Amino acid sequence: CLRSVGGVMLALVFLAVLVSQVHGNAINLERIHKRVQQTYVAAEQQVADTQYLFRQQIDHFAAPLSNDSFVFDQRYYVNESFWKNANGPVFLIIGGEGQESAGSVLGGSVVDNAITYNALVFCLEHRYYGASVPFQTLSTPNLTYLTTQQALADIVAFRHAMMSKYGISDSAPWVVYGCSYSGALAAWFRLKYPQLAATAVSGSSPIQATLSFYQYDQNVAQNLPPTCAANIRAATSLIEARLVNDSASVKAQFNCSVVDDDVAFLYVLADTVAFAVQYNSSYGGTVPQLCAYMQGDDLVQAYANFVAYIFDLTSLGAEDWDISSFLNETVTPSDNMRQWMWQSCTQLGYFQTAPANNTLRSSLITPEWHYGVCARLFEGAPVSSSAVMAPEVAFTNAYYGGARIKSSYTVFVNGNEDPWHALSYQGTLDDGSGAPDTLPAIVIAGASHCSNWRSARPGDSQSLVDARSLVSSFVGVFLNSSSSSISSLCPKACSRNGACRMTVSALSVSASCQCFEGWHGNDCTQSTDDTLHTKVLWWVVVVVAVACAVLGAGLGWFFGARTRRAYNPVE
Repeated sequence: CLRSVGGVMLALVFLAVLVSQVHGNAINLERIHKRVQQTYVAAEQQVADTQYLFRQQIDHFAAPLSNDSFVFDQRYYVNESFWKNANGPVFLIIGGEGQESAGSVLGGSVVDNAITYNALVFCLEHRYYGASVPFQTLSTPNLTYLTTQQALADIVAFRHAMMSKYGISDSAPWVVYGCSYSGALAAWFRLKYPQLAATAVSGSSPIQATLSFYQYDQNVAQNLPPTCAANIRAATSLIEARLVNDSASVKAQFNCSVVDDDVAFLYVLADTVAFAVQYNSSYGGTVPQLCAYMQGDDLVQAYANFVAYIFDLTSLGAEDWDISSFLNETVTPSDNMRQWMWQSCTQLGYFQTAPANNTLRSSLITPEWHYGVCARLFEGAPVSSSAVMAPEVAFTNAYYGGARIKSSYTVFVNGNEDPWHALSYQGTLDDGSGAPDTLPAIVIAGASHCSNWRSARPGDSQSLVDARSLVSSFVGVFLNSSSSSISSLCPKACSRNGACRMTVSALSVSASCQCFEGWHGNDCTQSTDDTLHTKVLWWVVVVVAVACAVLGAGLGWFFGARTRRAYNPVE
C-alpha cells in the first residue's frame, strides 16, 4: 500500500506536535571511514575545535579500584546551541571505529534533528580510537578491554557524568545515534539499557555478526552492470593464474609490490571494487568510473588502471591497504585499523569472503584465510602458518539478538545499494514477543552506506530527502512514546505476528507488514497452521466426496445388474 510522502510526513509531524557512523569491514576500507564521514558533517560556520575529556574506567566489570590508576581520558564534543531547558532532549552521537572531531556536533542529519527538537548534542569518541586510547601501545594484552560491552558501559558512565555537569533533568529523554558499527552500538545500547535511552537511530548497522560475509560480494555484483561484473570476474581469474608463475611481476603491475601475501594482494584488489560500490554516492559516482575502466582487450591492465585511480582518489597506497601495516602497535590517532581488526577477530567477524558462485573476488579469500590473518596480527603467527584465530560471533549474536533483534523504539535505516544492509535489521523478528510497531525498518532506494548521515545537499535523490524527514518524524513520535501512531503508517495495523517495514522510494513511502514465521496476510493475522488445516480438511472433503461418488456408482451398477437378471433370467 503506497502512501504519498507529503501525507505521511504531514501526519507524522502533526502527531509529533500533538503528543508533544561509515563502516566497511573490507579490511582496508576503514582507513577512509572518517575521511568520508567528515564530508558528511562539515560545519557551516567557523568554530573552534575544542575538545573535552572525561575520566573513564578501563574495566567497568571489575571491582572498583581505590585509586585512579586504571582509568583513561575519553574525548567528547558538545553543542549546546539549540538546547532550551534542562528537560529538553539530549542527542548522543556514539563514536565508531575512528577518531571524532567537533564537526560531529556541528553538522549532519543529527544536528538537523537537534535544531528541530531543541536538543543538546554530544559526541562520545569510542574507546581505543582517536585520542581515547587507554594504553601507550596497542599490544594484544592491551587490547583486552576493547569490547562492545565495555563500549556500551562507557556510554552509561558518560551519561551519568554529563547529567550532573550540565544540569540535565532526570526526565530529559536521551536519543542515541550511530551509523555503521556505531549504528549497531546505538541499537544495542537501546536494547541493553532501555531505561537510559528513549529511542535509537541505527543507520547502516551490521547487527548480525558473521564469520563469512559472502553476501557482501553478491550485493556488490548486483549493483554493477552485468558486463562490468563479468569483466571483473574474468580479470580476477587471469590474475589468479598469473600469480602462480610470476607473483612479483603481477604485483608490480598493480603497484602492490609491498604486499607479501598473494591472497592479501587479491583482497586489496577486491577492496577497490568494494569501495567503488559502497561509497558510490559519497564520491560522486565511483561505479561508473569502475565500469569505464573495466573494458577492453587487456582486462588485467584495465584492473590495474582502476586500482591506481582508487589509490589516487583516497590518497592511500598499497602499503596502507596491506594487512602487514596492521601489525604496528604504535598509537596513532588517525589510524584505526589494528583496533578494528581486533574487534573483528574477537567479536564481530564481518569477514568478506567469496560466494560459492559468480564471485567477483578471488575464491582464495575464505573464512580460514581471515582466521589466519587474525592469528598473524594478534598471536604472532607467520604468514605461512596454519594457526587460526576465529571470533566468537555465536556469543555476540546470542547476546544481542543478531539481525532479528528484539527491541523497541529504534529506527533502522539502510540504503538498498549498501552491501552492509544484509547484516542489518530487515523488519522481521523470530516471533511476536517484541513491539514491532516501534521497530521500523526504512530502506532508501538508490542509497549507499550511511547516505542519510549527512545534511541535505543539492543533487540528493528524493528518496534520500524523504528518508531523512521520515527519520526525524519517527524520532519526534518516539520521544513522546506514541507507538500507536507508527502502526498507522502500515497498510493495516500490524498485529503482534509481524513487524512494520518502511520503504522510501522516489515519490512515495511503502509500508508493509513483514510476517513472522507461521503467519501471513496483509496484517499477519492468518495462521499458516490454520491454512494448512483448512487445506487438509478441504482435501478430506474432496476425497470423501469422490469415494462416496465411486461407491454410489458401484452400488448402483450392482443393484441394477441384479434387477436386470431378475427380469431377464438366463435360459
